[in-house]
Amino acid sequence: MLEPKSSRNYCRISTIGSLPERGLVGDDELVNREVLGRLLQGNGNAAEPVGSGQPALVKLKLHPFGFVLLDVLVPQMDGFEFLQRIRESFSVSELLVVSVTAEPERGRIVQAFRGAEND
Repeated sequence: MLEPKSSRNYCRISTIGSLPERGLVGDDELVNREVLGRLLQGNGNAAEPVGSGQPALVKLKLHPFGFVLLDVLVPQMDGFEFLQRIRESFSVSELLVVSVTAEPERGRIVQAFRGAEND
């Protein structure tokens, strides 16, 4: 969960327990990747940025990651397809997947949760 740290627009990530040490941050917006990466690094996590689903899938095959923080609305392969492809190779207990979205349609958000993400 993101919590305000001060009156300046800065947040810290708090979790029940902790995230695995190394993860992927997938978002097509560079500023979002940078902000999420800094938040994760401030929490003691290494964050590898990716701009879309296909490069993320390649990185997951080549390197071990403990979590994926993913924007649902990315070009070429949306987060829903990406999530389905991840779950073909990794179970919910093997790879933590958390979706992030500014999607206003509740139905699409529910669709993401049915796609076997962790949060």
